[in-house]
Amino acid sequence: MTTKLVRLAGPAMLLLACAPAAAADDGFEFWLNPSVSTKLDARTSVELESAHRFRSDAAGGDTHYARLWLGRQVADGVKLSLGAERRHQGPGHETRLLQQVSYGIGKLGLRTRLEQRSLSDDPRTAWRLRQRVGTSLPLRNSSWSLAGNAEGFFTLRAAERGGQTGFTALRTFVGVEREFGPVELSLGYLRQQTIRDRAPDRVGHAPFLGVDFSF
Repeated sequence: MTTKLVRLAGPAMLLLACAPAAAADDGFEFWLNPSVSTKLDARTSVELESAHRFRSDAAGGDTHYARLWLGRQVADGVKLSLGAERRHQGPGHETRLLQQVSYGIGKLGLRTRLEQRSLSDDPRTAWRLRQRVGTSLPLRNSSWSLAGNAEGFFTLRAAERGGQTGFTALRTFVGVEREFGPVELSLGYLRQQTIRDRAPDRVGHAPFLGVDFSF
């Protein structure tokens, strides 16, 4: 029963992503996501990931972060990771601690992440759960693959007392990816929907470029 529910989760989230918000504040963004990773041994890896998100809305502020991961393959297709992140958006900054498990069921790739978020302008640490479901399908007679995923954001503890909790954001991606030796390139379109209780949802539309160097 659990396996069946997980298999249905991907299409369900993608359908939800395609449904327009009843009222939305839209903005244009550009996301650049370079990373470098290497293996310490047969099952242990380290990754330095960064992201740069440029927004057309100056009030929102551009976002820049650096994130360090330590990962361990604990079973066939199952990887546990611990991470730390420093993020800047406009004049504010944020520090995150991250715990993550990556796994697969059939052709679906899944990622479950727990975050503890300390924001410079909020009084207490926020807790958030993120669940991503995706897949990648090789294109016929091509070295490229078609990739897509959907990720739900669930705020367990708000940074402010009485702040919004529950399902607070949905991120979806569709694009193509290809490996060039030690380099994996990812190109596509990303949609970020922030769900707000007492205001129109904020929706960002972004071309996405990801470059991962593995050594």
